[in-house]
Order: sequence, then C-alpha cells, then structure tokens
Amino acid sequence: IILEFVSFVKFAYFVRCWFLSSHHYVGRRTAMARVSPSSGTRVGDAHATSRLFAQCFAFRVLNAFAVRTYFNADEFWQGPEVAHRFVFGYGHLTWEWERGLRGYAHVTIFAAVFKLAAWLGVDNTFVIAWGPRVAQAAIAGVGDVLTHQLARRWFQSDTAARYATFCSLACWFNWFCAVRTFSNCLEAVLTTGALVYWPWGTPAVGTASDANVSKEDSGKENARKNFGTANRVVAVALAGASCLVRPTAGLYFFPLFLTELIRTDTKIKFLCLECVPILCGTIGAGVAIDFYFSKKVYVAGWNFFLFNVLEGGSAAYGTHAWHWYLTQGYPAVATVFIPIAFFGCLSGRNTTRTIQSSGSSTLKSASKHASPPVSLRGAFWWEPFLVAAYTIAGHSIAKHKEFRFLMPAVPPTLAAAGGCLAVWHRDPAKKWRAKKAVSLILLTQIPAAAYLGWWHQSGTVPAMGMLANFAQNGKVGAGGIFFATPCHQTPFHSFMHQRSRVPVRMHFLECPPASVAGRTEGAPDEADLFFANPGPFLQSKFPLHDEHNAPSHVVMFDGTSRDPGVAQWLDERGFAMKKNLFHAHFAVDRELQARVLIFARQVVDGRAGETLEEELTEELEEDLEEAEQEVAAPERGVGSGDVSHRAEL
Repeated sequence: IILEFVSFVKFAYFVRCWFLSSHHYVGRRTAMARVSPSSGTRVGDAHATSRLFAQCFAFRVLNAFAVRTYFNADEFWQGPEVAHRFVFGYGHLTWEWERGLRGYAHVTIFAAVFKLAAWLGVDNTFVIAWGPRVAQAAIAGVGDVLTHQLARRWFQSDTAARYATFCSLACWFNWFCAVRTFSNCLEAVLTTGALVYWPWGTPAVGTASDANVSKEDSGKENARKNFGTANRVVAVALAGASCLVRPTAGLYFFPLFLTELIRTDTKIKFLCLECVPILCGTIGAGVAIDFYFSKKVYVAGWNFFLFNVLEGGSAAYGTHAWHWYLTQGYPAVATVFIPIAFFGCLSGRNTTRTIQSSGSSTLKSASKHASPPVSLRGAFWWEPFLVAAYTIAGHSIAKHKEFRFLMPAVPPTLAAAGGCLAVWHRDPAKKWRAKKAVSLILLTQIPAAAYLGWWHQSGTVPAMGMLANFAQNGKVGAGGIFFATPCHQTPFHSFMHQRSRVPVRMHFLECPPASVAGRTEGAPDEADLFFANPGPFLQSKFPLHDEHNAPSHVVMFDGTSRDPGVAQWLDERGFAMKKNLFHAHFAVDRELQARVLIFARQVVDGRAGETLEEELTEELEEDLEEAEQEVAAPERGVGSGDVSHRAEL
C-alpha cells in the first residue's frame, strides 16, 4: 500500500511538471498555427499534437499494466476471446454471437494484434493476454488528445485544453475503464472525435468570430461552420463509426442530428448528401466485416434492437430504476467534475452578454491590446451538458444499466471542467479556485483509481496467469480446468494461449438467458443449479468412475469452498489448495467473494491419478538420494568449506 501511494504521489508530481513544462511549449507552437482563409479551419501544429499523443500513450500504457482488476465479463469475452477464436481457431463464443447481436468491427482491432504477433512469432501467453490492452492504451491516448481538442474548440483557449487533458488523465473512471477492451471505450473515443468536428451553435456568430471568417463567408451558416475546427461530414462519419461499434450510440446522436437539421440552412444537403450516404456506408461496412468473420449475412444493429428493446432481453442481466444513471451512475463516474463542468458551461453566458452588448469593432480593438478572458465561445453555454444529458437519457430507456455505458458522457464533461479551471486560472481574483479545484481532483480521484484498479476484485485475472503457467509446465491434466464460479468471472482462452496452439481444456458454468437456452422463464440455468446445491452438482458432473473427464484444477471463491458438499468432493478427489489469492473486501452484486482459490490434484506430465502428496514424496526421495551420494563421496581435501557443505547436506 505504501509503495502504491508513493507511486501515485510521483504520478501527481509528474503531471504537475508536465503541465508546467508544456504550458510554454504548446502555447508557443500553437501561436504559430494559421487560419485558412478559404475554409476558416484552424490548422494546428502536427508536431505538438504528436508530442501530446506520445505523452498520453506512454501514460496509458502504464495505466494498462497497472489496472489488474476485474470489472465486467465483456472486457474479455466480447473482444479478445472472439478475436482469439478467429485467428488461432479456438476460443469461446457466447450466445450473443450465435444470435448475431454483436458486430465484429471492434474485434478487428484485436484480431490484427493477434495476427501481427503470430506473424512475428511472438504469440506467447503474455503478448496474447496483454497485447489488446496495449492497443486499447493507444485508443485511450487518442481519446485524451481529442478531449484536449474538444476543450480548445469550445473555449478557444490552450489553457482550457491543457486543463482538460489534466482532467482526462486524472479522472478515476478513465484510469479504471478507458484501457479495458470494452467496445464502450472505442465508442467514447469516436464520439469525442465527432463532437470535436460538430458544427456547434455559437453566440459569437457574425461578431467575435469575424476575424476568422472571410468577407464572402460572412453569412450565418458559414460563420457557424468556420468557428473552430467544424467539419460536419467528418463529424457525421465519426458518429456513424461510433454507431457501428455500439448501436446504442444512435440514442444520443439522434437528438444532435435533429438539432442540426432544424438549425442548418442546408437541410437537403445535410440529410440527403451527408447523413444518408454515411448511414448506408456504415451499414454496408458492418455487414461486410461481420460476413468476413462469421460467414453469415446479418445486420448486428437491427438484431441488437430486436432483442434488447422489443424483446426486453437485456433485463436478463439485471434491471435498474429509470433514474439510475442520473442519480447514481453519472455522479459516480464523473464525481467532482460535474459541478466544475457546470461552472465552465455558465461561463458561456457571459460571452453571450458581451457579444449582445458590444459591436464587432469594439471587440476587435480590445483584442489588440489585451487577450479576452477565457469563456465558452465555441458553442452555446448549454450544449456541452446537453451531450451528457442525451447520453444519460438515451441509455435510460433500457432496463439494464451499467457504469461503462456512460463512457461517452465523460470526455465532454472533462472538457467543460477543463474550461472552468482555465476561466478561474486566467482571472486573478479566482485563481485560488483553480488551485483548490486541482487539489480536490487529485485527492478524490487518485484513491479511487488506486483501490479499484489495483485491489478491488483483483484475484481472478492474476489467477489466469498462474493457470497458464501450470499448463506450460505440463501440470494440467486431460480433464482440464473447471471454474466453479459465477459465469464469466475470469478471462478464458485469450489468457491461456499456448505456443503449441493446443487449447487447454476448460469448463465453466453457463448462464444464457432463458429465451436463448430454451428454458421456461424463471427456470434456473447451470450456474443457478450449481450454487443451489453445489455438492451433488459436482458429484453428478464429475463422477468418480469417469477419471478422464475429471478436472485437474478447480477455481472457486472461498465461500463456495466452505460448502460441506464441495469440501467432501474436493477431499474425495484428492484436491489440495494450490493458490489462495485476495479478491475483494466487499460484495458486488452477490455474496462476499473475498478470495480466489485454486485447487489441484495431479500435476505430473498431465497424467491423472497422482496426488500432490505423491509427487512431493517422490521429489523428496530423489533429493535425499542425491544428498546421500554426495555425503558418501570421498573427501577431496579442499578445506573446511567442503566439510561444512557435506554437513549441511
């Protein structure tokens, strides 16, 4: 704990030094940025952006290897596991893939990582298990850069952009979730990119932005598009890509598209020449990618809608109140950034009043003598929070809710919070607020990131590394490994990859919805049957006379091992505890699961029937025989060292 605390103190010091050193560098480089008279698009220095990405990527790689905990099964079972099956020929496909509810667009990234590793001949257990995390770290680094650019777009300030980057790196939920291989994380990055290029409404149209708009482009429509880095086609394309990865992205993009359709003067062009072609292209790309991987023709988004919305299938994994995201989910994810972002948005109201009360000539003459205060200039003051509100409202339609579904709402919140810190930083009377806010952010985010990323539910992922090591050393028998845990509590074949390409036999408790498994509604699944009466279940699944199919290793939580029937079965089979790993201090969704236990019963060349006691006895006899031979050997007369060595033997 002390070492972890020291490392995070060092991280905080590093962030502070980086922020101070980059203040002059980025400011100097971006001062050289030029504004294109023809398009009004601000062209930044690519070198500064590349340097920022390199720093964020290095931080996220450290982040990827520091996060050792389990969060949700989809991190492993809906990404790397599917890619492993496609590249190496084995891996488990959950029922969603059989029903065509998932698309392979997100899986393509990890399949490329595995293909590259196989081509280079480095497809060992470590590379296959953690390679997807490094790829996700690169995606998270892009997300940090886009958050930086979004704050610059909204607040027209490099100080706001730097503070937004700080917020993105310091946010506990970004540390905890952004480097995990969820499709939600890629969705959030694509959504942030779309927001960077989105043609936001701005109170500065025709006045404060006149300096960035040529005379022939001084109309309302052109001025709105030219403010910042707006490119509606790019924004729509990124929104389409986000919907391709996660169809639920359409729930919060639809209100944005509707607002733009009402606001724009080029409605026909927006609808018929931009939205419709990109929509068709997105659907076509999804069908093509899915056919390449599955050899089936289907539209994953449509199947997803039918099952989760019309059939209500998502409720099988738990339901929440309609207000859960608003009252629990969003406050837990964004924490102290919510009020800070709110004040950042309110700074745009001052911009509106200034523009309404001042002419453009006054603003131009003032800008020659002093830089204007930082405020929300690139959008109406309520629009940043509308993005988060659309995300919350859209996902609240479904009964099943999860924290990770709110990932797209985090970057705009952090961008607005960075703008608020910049507003306070540039105002001498309020600069103390920025310092206090930074301290508050570090004091609240670092403990949550450290505990949830390093300790809470930290047993199941390291357990797979140990099992993979057993398999490499020939310690796993023909019966393989049995996971006597709630379904999908551990990674699977993607963490057990062997260079021999021979899969390790593994069993786990299945838990598909009743409508998929053909059970009557409310009937127990395999996992329910096990936990209702685990002893008889094990006796039935692995009878004593069936030695070949009996597992050599069993993984379970400590509560399960204390069941009398389970303890009896372990004793009859000759199992002994091999590893006892810490997992959690408190319960999540079910009874307390404090420790992860690994039991083993035979470990010699994968052959069944030899217990750990027999193996240890055999090894001890060999060691004693070698020692006796050395002691009985004639003295060599080298000195007292040899005599001491012989006595020790």
